[in-house]
Amino acid sequence: MTFSSHTRLSLIALLMAMLAASCATLGKPSDSGAIYNQFIREPEILIRSEPVFLRDLLDALPDSTMRSLAGTLLPNGSAGNATLLLDRAQADKALSRTRLAVVGISLSGTASGNTTVPVTEIVLEGNFPSVLTPLSFALDPSWRRVPGGWKSNGGSLYLHDPRGGYLHFSTEAPLPRKADDPYRFALSPGSKVALRSGMDRVQTDLALYLDAQSRLIAGNPLLKGVELPFDGIMLIGIRSSRSPAQASAFAEYSCSLRVLMKDEETARIYRPLVRLLWMLTSRRLADRGIPLPQDVTVEQQGSAVVIGTINLRMSAMLDIAMRLASEPL
Repeated sequence: MTFSSHTRLSLIALLMAMLAASCATLGKPSDSGAIYNQFIREPEILIRSEPVFLRDLLDALPDSTMRSLAGTLLPNGSAGNATLLLDRAQADKALSRTRLAVVGISLSGTASGNTTVPVTEIVLEGNFPSVLTPLSFALDPSWRRVPGGWKSNGGSLYLHDPRGGYLHFSTEAPLPRKADDPYRFALSPGSKVALRSGMDRVQTDLALYLDAQSRLIAGNPLLKGVELPFDGIMLIGIRSSRSPAQASAFAEYSCSLRVLMKDEETARIYRPLVRLLWMLTSRRLADRGIPLPQDVTVEQQGSAVVIGTINLRMSAMLDIAMRLASEPL
């Protein structure tokens, strides 16, 4: 599976999760501090987003992409305009019940024959009670009961047994947990990454963390032969007050990159190298039709080297993500 096809699969999984969430019954709020504890696998890519960002993303998705996704979600049904509009409306309804969404991607994934299939996990935090939510899925003919949760009849997406306030979806079948499981109180793989990266303390509209040990970074030609002692890279996005009040593909986000170093001294020493790598990266992106400024500030802030700020519209952010997915650096 190429990274491009996996990006498409992740987008489909996220849309399916939102559509499924639109049918869940309202309940009491949950504790956002525990959202990372729902993950089963240790994600190499961790994304945290507020509903406002997802609404802008939904508005930025072209109709052709929505039709394609609708055809994938409903392989036996119509993927015409009626379904397209229905999917957008259902996804927006789900977002009205969601306070926070976190996506984790494990590129090491699970073995399937002679290949490794990445695994995507999506956790929605909101008004999803543990008693009535399972009943909603039990009565939905598009889902069927499997050990540990439910499986979508329209694709390889699973819902883990719901816990109060959370919906946990995965492209991998859930593993039922026994009541006497000795690991049930242990820190989950997702929480370990959130604590190590600082994602558990982020409160922005968008945050994306890429672990330094991930295959995407390990195979990056720009880092070949370069010794850069860092833990990961975090992208921060804050919706501008100049953006439209409603969801819009033209909403503007102030973005910055944080290269997370081992300590403050390391960040100070390697700041010039990070600046050089940014200039090389931005030139390489420009050659692919993705113009990003080279003259942004590169500053040390504690144990991080911060690149930014770069102002981007949602439509531009989506275009950059899809281009990089089809042709990684």
